[in-house]
Parts: sequence; structure tokens; C-alpha cells
Amino acid sequence: MNTVKVILIKEVRGLGGPGEIKTVKGGYARNFLLPRGLALLATPENLNRYEEMKRLREARAKRLAEAAQELAKRLSDLTVELSLLVGEEGKAFGSVKASDIAEWLAGAGIELEKGAIRLDNPIKTIGDHTVEVRLGPEITVPLKVRVVPKE
Repeated sequence: MNTVKVILIKEVRGLGGPGEIKTVKGGYARNFLLPRGLALLATPENLNRYEEMKRLREARAKRLAEAAQELAKRLSDLTVELSLLVGEEGKAFGSVKASDIAEWLAGAGIELEKGAIRLDNPIKTIGDHTVEVRLGPEITVPLKVRVVPKE
């Protein structure tokens, strides 16, 4: 039976994930994996190139994790203060959305996508609230948000 070794570049259901070296039938590699860019033949040159790419990816992931930890520390020390119009009976008009929090943070020199701010529902009450900010796959930080009446 004709088999070849391949290095998976992308996730292939039922076979494996990126970086894994698998032995597959020649026809499967030639007709499916290679033309779709899902794998490379496991030649010595490709193995060396893949190891170099893997090392660069790991170094980049480490730098991003360190930057996220630093940002997490800055965010945990911050309190975002936003204001809402308040009626006669103390009822707030409008709400504070994730985009409002992201805008405030941008003004403070912290650029975050509004999708990183986990806010199930807009904040519609005056007072202190805690919002979750997701900085990476494993880094989540609580952010204090204080909503005050607009004067």
C-alpha cells in the first residue's frame, strides 16, 4: 500500500490538527490534502521550514501573552466613569454599551475592540458595575465601571 508522511497545516477533521505529522494514503494526500493547502509533504526541507515557523509562532504568542498580562494589570487598576441622563425619580435615560466603554478606554490610551468587552446587557442603572474584559483565550480581567448622573 502506498503511504506518505504529511505535515498538517490546518485542522483536518478525523485526521488531526496543525503541526501534526501523519501517515496517510498517497491518493488522499495527492488528491485532497495537498491541493487544498491542508498539508505539506514531510520532506526534510519542509520539516525544517515548519519547525522555524512553529518557533516564530511560539515566540509571537509569548510576546502577545506578556502584553496581555501588562494590559490586564493596567485595566484592573482603572475605573471607567461614564454618565447618563437621569430623570426626576432617579430613572436613567439611555444606557452604557460596550462601545461606550471602549471609547472611554481609547481616550485613556487603551485600544480595545468592543467585542473584547463582555457586556450581556447594556448598563441602565446608576452606580458601580463590574464588566469582564477578555484579552486573550485564557486572560479575562474584571473592569470597574462607574455610572454617574449627568449634570
